[in-house]
Amino acid sequence: MTTIIAVVSQKGGAGKSTIARLLAVEGANREQRVKIADLDLLQGTATNWNMRRQRAGRTPAIDVQTFGAVDQAIRDRSGFDLIVIDGAPHASTQTAQAAKSAGLTVIPTKSTLDDLTAALGLARELVAKGVAKPTRVLFVLNQTTDSGAEVGEARQWLLEGGFPVTEAHIPLKTGYSRALDAGDGLNEAKHPSLQGRARVVAGEIFDYLDALKGEG
Repeated sequence: MTTIIAVVSQKGGAGKSTIARLLAVEGANREQRVKIADLDLLQGTATNWNMRRQRAGRTPAIDVQTFGAVDQAIRDRSGFDLIVIDGAPHASTQTAQAAKSAGLTVIPTKSTLDDLTAALGLARELVAKGVAKPTRVLFVLNQTTDSGAEVGEARQWLLEGGFPVTEAHIPLKTGYSRALDAGDGLNEAKHPSLQGRARVVAGEIFDYLDALKGEG
């Protein structure tokens, strides 16, 4: 059975494509047949990243395809163990469709109040529309500062908003941006500590998804 994870955001720059690529590489490292369905027809961030990855000869190879609609993106789901939907850069009808088709919707957000408010608003909208249950929406704090207090406050704010949040988070580091520029995922960054932090985040997301499957 194919697992579908939708990575969506209300605002551009939240790290949606970054998390989508992290999950795709992690899934491939777990010997899953993986596809990123890139719904951003204008920027094609994941698609361009994969071109760099192919030129660099990086392994595991990741299948990335661009689609104009969610139903097209998941039509060939039987050929993959994992499909990661990299949503459009802003909330849209496709965002709701992606969430409805997914077993888990991941919403990355920065830790500023502006970003948190927008992200929480998106999650509540998806629940209000009946396309996702609160337990099937998972927040990930991305591009965080070095302030543990700020990260803790942001995480608590989301939890009090009624949604789960990963314990681990992705800090804003040059090593991560350089990895993406080179066609790598965050979990393939050159510095082992950065690799480890990214893998913990990805592992938490997959563990949460497995727990949901266990609940039926």
